[in-house]
Amino acid sequence: MKPIIIQKGWAKVRIYECPLRRGDEEYMTYIISWYIGKKRMRRGMASLRLAKKEANTIAEQLADGSATTAEITQKELQHYRKCENLLNGVPLMRAVKYFIEHNPKEIKAPRFNDLIDEFLENRKTTPGFISKKLKIMRDHLNRYGSKYNWPINLIGPKHIEEYIEELPLSRLNRLKHRESIFAFLKYARQRGYLTV
Repeated sequence: MKPIIIQKGWAKVRIYECPLRRGDEEYMTYIISWYIGKKRMRRGMASLRLAKKEANTIAEQLADGSATTAEITQKELQHYRKCENLLNGVPLMRAVKYFIEHNPKEIKAPRFNDLIDEFLENRKTTPGFISKKLKIMRDHLNRYGSKYNWPINLIGPKHIEEYIEELPLSRLNRLKHRESIFAFLKYARQRGYLTV
């Protein structure tokens, strides 16, 4: 059986049906599976109704950022420390509020994931475009968007190049990812979402 996918915004939670055998009797259990960062999380439920209810709750928590683990990666910690040093003692929340207050256009910009479907629909109408490539582009964009669903105007070439270099893929596959993301940004620029 294919998994049931519960999605809220960018967040996806899957439910798998798994038979369990105890003696001569077989029971059905439902495994909820999701990711927080790179860590796979799982939880078992006795009924599909309970599993769907729990999956909805988890998806909502993932989408609004309230689902976390106690772990923080070394890279995330280094990034946080750099921000602290740059602020020279100013509390991070105060700096964020100041930024939002003084940069309303950047805050109102659509997020990366919000434009993926629009971009791919546009690509379908491009003469000579192959539908197989559409699926590949969707995979590339979803992979990037699952990690960096930022406002579109905060994403720049330097950041993308760093992301591409970190991908654990062959050079050719990294180039294909790069091509998909830059085609997406070109579309965003043509539509007026990006000014640079």
